[in-house]
Amino acid sequence: MKVSTDVYQKLLTQNDFFGFRVLVHSPFEFPEVRGKGFVLSSGNIAYIGVGARRTTSTETVKGMSIARRGCILRDEPKEDLVAVGIHMDVFDKYSRRSCLLECRAHYLNKTCGCLPYYFPDFGTVWGVNTACNLKGLQCLDEQESKMEGYFA
Repeated sequence: MKVSTDVYQKLLTQNDFFGFRVLVHSPFEFPEVRGKGFVLSSGNIAYIGVGARRTTSTETVKGMSIARRGCILRDEPKEDLVAVGIHMDVFDKYSRRSCLLECRAHYLNKTCGCLPYYFPDFGTVWGVNTACNLKGLQCLDEQESKMEGYFA
């Protein structure tokens, strides 16, 4: 794929960087733009390898309780998740990353009173305004730095 930065040269970016952030993720997961992927500056070429992993469960395993099998399936019924203390507000399907993103959103909203602009629209689901003012943005920056790697 060839992408031209000429179209975007008049846009200001953080640290006056011209280029792109490249992020490869599952189509079932929300793309987390902060700290994920890599940056590619104008005029450079990058080659990336993409692999896949698929895990399947037999009907016998699917019929076991979460406690017995020791893992959560992607299409687990919500009532089964709630029974083990997992509350998914925004995502319909469970994944480790979606669960961690929801946990992070709860933490950030409780701590800072807002969420990053690139998060899914938790505010509509929760019935609250999650937009940030300057104080909220400063709080997010501080908290995200503290959490780096924790919710990976």
